[in-house]
Amino acid sequence: MKKRQSCFYVFIFFISVFFISCNTFKTYYGTTFQHIDSKNILNTYRLNLSNQKLTEMPKMVSNLKELRMINLSGNVDLNLEKSFKILATLPKLEVVLLDSMALTTLPDNFKLLYKIKQLSLVHNTELDLEKTMELLQDFDLEFLNLSNNNLNILPAGMEKLIALKDLKLSNNSMHLSELFFTISSLPKLRSLWLDNNQIQTLPFEISLLDKLVYLYLDDNMLTEFPKEINRLEKLVVLHASGNNFKKLPVELTEMSRIKFAIMSNNPIESIPKEFDKRNYSLLALVMDGNHLNIDEKKEAKKMFRRFFIFSAR
Repeated sequence: MKKRQSCFYVFIFFISVFFISCNTFKTYYGTTFQHIDSKNILNTYRLNLSNQKLTEMPKMVSNLKELRMINLSGNVDLNLEKSFKILATLPKLEVVLLDSMALTTLPDNFKLLYKIKQLSLVHNTELDLEKTMELLQDFDLEFLNLSNNNLNILPAGMEKLIALKDLKLSNNSMHLSELFFTISSLPKLRSLWLDNNQIQTLPFEISLLDKLVYLYLDDNMLTEFPKEINRLEKLVVLHASGNNFKKLPVELTEMSRIKFAIMSNNPIESIPKEFDKRNYSLLALVMDGNHLNIDEKKEAKKMFRRFFIFSAR
């Protein structure tokens, strides 16, 4: 009975890890409406008006008092000042997506949306981010997406977003030493996306990110982890697929809380003997698309047979 109960709790843990670490805005589930005249829209939580060539916010939006999430992405001619006035009347709105809007600045009345928790500004390469950070200083913002903005450094004022829990910087070219030093001052930061940032090595300053729970390093050029990565004492999930690791990083056996590592599509040719000791915290490993031969894969299955999840196809 105890064994069955233990397996149940492990299953629940990994399900929660999967959903929490997914790369989506999934704060609110349910139907996402795309047309303002749809039936039952008055009680919707989610509205996707992206890429609809809007110039004005539909007046009907002001009636959506249950709305939690709105996606306005791609509407480059939308009158944002008027739109934000309407959105400010929605008492439960917490998620706003403004991707690919050709933004240079956000109007000052964006401050009216101070209750939002999640903001996406993907692919707005001309946006004045320093001014944007000034506008956001009084927000209790928890998620910020600045992906695809040709960034190499963070805008000034970023360190003042003290409620930030999740920061997405995918598809940029970040200078990591400065980045890690800056975001280490964010007291609640738990998730960091640095996938596709042309990263060849991780600097020792990664040790400053000791509050991280989720770290995404997919699609870079890493060949190894620095020893300082084992100072990420709260890290539970590590994504590092699509890099250049030739052996499974032994640092995975030295991290105190790591449970889930995704190392797929790396040219991994060997697994260090340290992984056979079974005295480390890792419980799930996905390393599909590796260069192990058939015999090595058989040995790996034996080595990791105690794992809740193991895949090396």
